Amino acid sequence: MMSTDIASRNYLKELIPLVDKYVAVETKTDETFFGILKGIHPETMMIVLKDAKRKSDGRQFPRVIIHGNTIAIIYLEEEPFDLEGLKAELEKAFPQPGSIKYYPEAETITILDRVKVTEQGVEGTGLIADRVRQIWQRYVEEIKKKKEREKKV
Repeated sequence: MMSTDIASRNYLKELIPLVDKYVAVETKTDETFFGILKGIHPETMMIVLKDAKRKSDGRQFPRVIIHGNTIAIIYLEEEPFDLEGLKAELEKAFPQPGSIKYYPEAETITILDRVKVTEQGVEGTGLIADRVRQIWQRYVEEIKKKKEREKKV
């Protein structure tokens, strides 16, 4: 049987990656807000939305704080960044076994234990970091092009 502590950690582990993502929040009063999720209070589940827009009247707000008791549903409105796909691309450039390590829970990839890659970019210096940065940039551009093609369909 799973303990409450593990269940709570797993719940937060799923919720935390939504921070800094564009979400839709439906309330129990049937209001819907869209915005960038900037913060979550883990005990009350209060959330902060940046650049929020209320669906009913289109009104925009620099910040909206929604109490956890009023939240019915939170939707991720954007496609999650595919770190596994990026890992596959990096493995083509660095085929040595063990050179690429993927940590899904931390949403991080490391290359040769020297360069760190996340959705936000590449951390590190030197030739390896430069090569990884090129792969990351090409991968991000391919994702953008794919999204543009899907919008046209």
